[in-house]
Amino acid sequence: MTMIKLPILSMPLPDGGSVVCRVEAIMGATSNMRNEDLTDVYVDVMCPEGITIDVDIDSFTQNWLAALITPMSEMREDHEMH
Repeated sequence: MTMIKLPILSMPLPDGGSVVCRVEAIMGATSNMRNEDLTDVYVDVMCPEGITIDVDIDSFTQNWLAALITPMSEMREDHEMH
């Protein structure tokens, strides 16, 4: 069986738990208007209205960009946003 590797990010939710999505499915992100320590992430089909994650916008941007430009062969299996 051939394993298919997809670049994904695991992002913590403000009230606990996590959300996982494909890196290339993320359309954009904004700072949360009520709490600057949170980020609203917009995902194409799964959550186009946005999902709030427990990560500030600068940390999210760094992780998202790194995941977009890092070749799959160099990605660590435990790479996540926490």
